[in-house]
Amino acid sequence: MKKFLVLSFSVIFLLGICGLGLAGSGAQSDKDVVLGCCWMAPVGDMGWTYAHDQARAKLVKKYPFVTSVVRESVSVPDMNTVASMMIDRKGANIIIMNGAQFTDVAQEVAKEYPDVMVAYTEGFTHKYPNVAYYFGAIYQPTYLTGLMAGALTKTNKIGFVAAMPLPQVNMRINAMAIGAREVNPDAEIIVKWTNSWFDPPTEGEVARSLIAEGCDVIAQHQDSPTAVTTAASKKLWCFGYDADMSKFGVGPDGKNYQVCAPIWDWSSVFDRMIKDYRAGVKNFDYWGDMSDGMVDLSPINPDAPIPAQVKALVKKRKQEMIDGTFKVFHGPLYRWDNGKLMVPKGKSLSVEEIRHIDWFVKNVVTKLP
Repeated sequence: MKKFLVLSFSVIFLLGICGLGLAGSGAQSDKDVVLGCCWMAPVGDMGWTYAHDQARAKLVKKYPFVTSVVRESVSVPDMNTVASMMIDRKGANIIIMNGAQFTDVAQEVAKEYPDVMVAYTEGFTHKYPNVAYYFGAIYQPTYLTGLMAGALTKTNKIGFVAAMPLPQVNMRINAMAIGAREVNPDAEIIVKWTNSWFDPPTEGEVARSLIAEGCDVIAQHQDSPTAVTTAASKKLWCFGYDADMSKFGVGPDGKNYQVCAPIWDWSSVFDRMIKDYRAGVKNFDYWGDMSDGMVDLSPINPDAPIPAQVKALVKKRKQEMIDGTFKVFHGPLYRWDNGKLMVPKGKSLSVEEIRHIDWFVKNVVTKLP
């Protein structure tokens, strides 16, 4: 009995030491996680925010120690108050702000709550050690849509309803232009701007103006499916964004006109947030791509009249991007406005150059707002 007690106390003592060592390293592997999700738009946008919320739900279901609190349509002026209430009243220890417009307020919240991980997307500022950034190579599946759009257009005018000229939008416009030109040297990407991420009436108005100017294929970088709905109403082929928008692509003839959509799966980065936070790490820069499934294409509409050789090329290029053997932004690439050589033959843009891109390739036609 004495030997048993001595052994028991020894085990308890050793476990206590291990526990102290774990706590001393900043790890919190036994800590419950509360995700404070501050969404910039309504979940019902069926695009950007919808994809984020789908990932949130997936992780809450996956981990019994994860819960969440959600606030939709949070503006920049309200973000600090909303995030603080989630932390103070709901116990949120990971705050997620799904927009680049929250760059400054993310730093403010991180400074005020150093024990909380503050994650936001599409920015580059990390003033404090508890700020996390995440985004991904959404230009990869967009390039694939360019291959298809270039084959589908008969007028050689592909309309693009765009939010604003920021790198995350610019990279997609350029990628689509590069893909379209690869299969159709005469194809142009005609870009018009809404100056808003989520404004369905304006998105529809811009889409209609592109169609009136002869664009017979429509793409978008917006949070709602309005551009898809508008194109389908005119029985024109179109591409969604953020999430599969096929249910909004039904035309007056009952035919579905969405070809496919570049989509996000944010669950991998949310999973990383949770694991890092529980390990005591509150800062990272996550850049996902097609190889880790963060970005992809929704299923391609079998009714879209895409030539067999283009379908084969889409499949080939997708696998090459997953394998890392094909770079979308390879030279020669020239500026759209003055023809200056930006990427020489045999060279490719780096990830950092793509993430900061502020110019367009030569078959993009636009006036900057």
